[in-house]
Amino acid sequence: MAVVRPFKGFRYNKAVVGDFNRVVTQPYDKTTPSMQHAYYQRSPYNVVRITLNLEKRGDPKTGYPDAGFVFRQWVEQKVLAQDSLPAIYAYYQEYAAEGSTRLQKGFIALLELENSGSGIIPHEHTLAAPKQDRLQLMRSIEGNEDLIYMLYSDDMPAVNNTLDGSISGREPEIEVTDEYGVLHRLWAIVDPEAIRGIQDAMRPQKLFIADGHHRFETSVNFMRECEQRHWQPIGVESFDKRMVACFNITG
Repeated sequence: MAVVRPFKGFRYNKAVVGDFNRVVTQPYDKTTPSMQHAYYQRSPYNVVRITLNLEKRGDPKTGYPDAGFVFRQWVEQKVLAQDSLPAIYAYYQEYAAEGSTRLQKGFIALLELENSGSGIIPHEHTLAAPKQDRLQLMRSIEGNEDLIYMLYSDDMPAVNNTLDGSISGREPEIEVTDEYGVLHRLWAIVDPEAIRGIQDAMRPQKLFIADGHHRFETSVNFMRECEQRHWQPIGVESFDKRMVACFNITG
């Protein structure tokens, strides 16, 4: 069972950061030291300052205080602005493979960790050190700085049809091309009927973790840690959920 929720995401404020291509990166575990340096040089607002802050070079066991400070400062200064309405975000990737252009359709939402646990299927073993590293970052920023890449199978395909209908004729809120030539586009879907349609179609699904095993387990560990402190979830965007990207492998 996959219980997904719309949420009010924090997104880069184009009026402040300018070109979105200068502020995005590859996932933290794909970022080499030379890539990290290049990302720092591209923009003072590049997300690497949160996902893989240079403080880790000086202290491999860092608690990421600078990353936490940067994140809170960017929110205060409206570098990152929170959407006013809860949304499920259509996320389309266009890339070249085997001599042709391919389009992968997905969406970004919050996944309920407690209710969806039995429906999550991993495929690799995880290591203690990366999980501890991501836990330190999560404690510092108290948020999700990166996506977990998940796959599901729907022959219909109900979700993709809803996504296509919801974004038809609209310009994307975000459009970037990464260093590998992949075009990433994102639209906020706020229509309640479309959101319910996506939620209903996903409820019986099982999700396969394609990338982000350490981040997923860390999110569960962080939730347990918060529960042990007797914290209570406040609102939708809280520690009992995790930001994920879901893609249909058959559509």
